[in-house]
Amino acid sequence: MKRPNASESKHELKYPFVGDRKVLRDVIHELQRSVRPVSEVRTMTDKRKNTQEVYSIKNSFTMAVGFEFECGPEPLYKVSGITQPDERLQVKVRSYFSLSKKHGKKCPAVAERWRAIATTDVIPVAGVGDFKLQTNEQYLWSHDMLSSREEVLNRMFEVWSCLERFAKEHELLQAVA
Repeated sequence: MKRPNASESKHELKYPFVGDRKVLRDVIHELQRSVRPVSEVRTMTDKRKNTQEVYSIKNSFTMAVGFEFECGPEPLYKVSGITQPDERLQVKVRSYFSLSKKHGKKCPAVAERWRAIATTDVIPVAGVGDFKLQTNEQYLWSHDMLSSREEVLNRMFEVWSCLERFAKEHELLQAVA
């Protein structure tokens, strides 16, 4: 049996991947496998443990697609209400993008193109909708869904593809070592 590393063990004990949390993690991992052949990506669960997402790395443009969900109180922060009796998922799909704070500085031409785009509070992305400026300088979109797992996954992949197309059209994608 493979023994998880210390951080995985600690995470698993505090936020066990069971029930609806496991359902969300499995969908995120499936999305990650779908986009990985064309993008270098990782998955992340944030400190509040109420989002899970796939995000781009080593790029001048940061983008992510994932879930936002409600958690119960400590200590388990249990996630519930996602899987419905008819097996459909009740989820909030969320996505955001911004110029990479770390890598954007290394690409002055990309930073200049970003400044030309990021002049309004709302940026429309074809095939997705309007992304609204947040206080952290990221543009956020979210959408509530009640759909089959396959439909949710397809929509998330579609959002990812639309963001990549948007970034390419505006010449924001530049690999950074």
